[in-house]
Amino acid sequence: MKKSSPQKAIKQREIRLFRKFKAVPLHVLGLLSLSCLIFFFSLQKKFFEEPPFFAVKKIVSDMSAAWFQKGEKIRLFFTEKNELLQRNEQLQAQLLRYEQKFFEYASLKKENHYFKKILPVVEAQHLETVTVLQRQSPLHPYTFLTYPSADVCRKIQIGNLVLSTQGLVGRVVDKKNNTILILQASHIQSRLPVFSRQSHRKALLCGQNSALFVLKYSQKEEKITTDPFIADETEEADWVEGELLDFWSANSALQIPVARIVRKNGKVFAKGVATSRSDYITVILDNP
Repeated sequence: MKKSSPQKAIKQREIRLFRKFKAVPLHVLGLLSLSCLIFFFSLQKKFFEEPPFFAVKKIVSDMSAAWFQKGEKIRLFFTEKNELLQRNEQLQAQLLRYEQKFFEYASLKKENHYFKKILPVVEAQHLETVTVLQRQSPLHPYTFLTYPSADVCRKIQIGNLVLSTQGLVGRVVDKKNNTILILQASHIQSRLPVFSRQSHRKALLCGQNSALFVLKYSQKEEKITTDPFIADETEEADWVEGELLDFWSANSALQIPVARIVRKNGKVFAKGVATSRSDYITVILDNP
């Protein structure tokens, strides 16, 4: 049997396909042709309505809009960041000003407290005072003399209290020919009613011609009184070293420091606060 050549085999295959195609009904061929035409025209219409150039342009436009939005967000972020940094600097400067004002306030408060401690507090709105120059008396080391003008001398009365910038100095005990005699608080004849700011206990302060005072207070067997003052009933152990003693007066406007509690050899004494001599002294014209 002879083998057929390749050209002859291809030709025979084409003949067989043609015969099969001829066997397809005409109405089927018509439907296939119509479908192909419809598909072709639809492609043509889509091509003319949306050419490839416009499709690419739309994609680029959408991408540009997206990048613009991202750029706007980044710009807003840095703008808000700069505003926050500026606001933070303003708040820090404001805080620094407040800290400085608070420091000034605390300093003034501390200074005010210090002045209140070292200066005698006299309610001047209820008391009339005069300032005079004092001289040491030749009569006694614990007395002073002062020579005010005649008008001032007329105002000063026996029993008036005499102050320095530190506290109570003594009392006026005599006046004669424009000469005022002042008995110092530490004089042995001096008796001053005092009370403690800390415990509000009352006692009698007695001078003994020295820097120390004897403290007398009421006990069960003895009452210490100088009308209208009555010393409280206390014990030696009740007094605390360092307690400040003020002059006691029925006039509540007076707050005059006199002495502080000290202990010596196990006993209670008081030491005057007016330890340094002042050239000028103040006389309270109202008797306490």
